[in-house]
Amino acid sequence: MKIPVVVAVGGADGMSNTVQMAGPAAATLPYGRLKEYAHLGHFGPLQDPFTIAVDVRDTFGAGRAS
Repeated sequence: MKIPVVVAVGGADGMSNTVQMAGPAAATLPYGRLKEYAHLGHFGPLQDPFTIAVDVRDTFGAGRAS
């Protein structure tokens, strides 16, 4: 199966190594990619639901016929 996987990380979550951990995790997935939201913390979908919803739609709508 070809399933897109996005490892999303908030750059403002207060943990210093989050992005460093997320990059290698995304790299291990055949269709994985890293998406960093510099302005968001740990609860990104609650902090900026519109941005997250657009990215989810764009990611999972990719490859579908219009």
